Amino acid sequence: MSAPEPPSPKPTTAQRLMDYGLMAAILVWAGAVGLMAINLPESPWRWVFAGLSIAGVATVYGIVRIRRYINSLSKPSAQEKRP
Repeated sequence: MSAPEPPSPKPTTAQRLMDYGLMAAILVWAGAVGLMAINLPESPWRWVFAGLSIAGVATVYGIVRIRRYINSLSKPSAQEKRP
């Protein structure tokens, strides 16, 4: 019988910034580009900016999905836990 694993330490602010900083930067960028799209009513670039903004949000969604998948791979399954 093996000893139980100690609980993982609570992540620090710096670790959270490293984990979520890229996603926050992409969302801020997508918001700024979205504001440019809103404020250019007669410009031919309006829909390009709107598309870039949507692509930024989709990128963050993709990053979150990939992170969840990778985290699920690193967790031991219920069958591996049983002796």
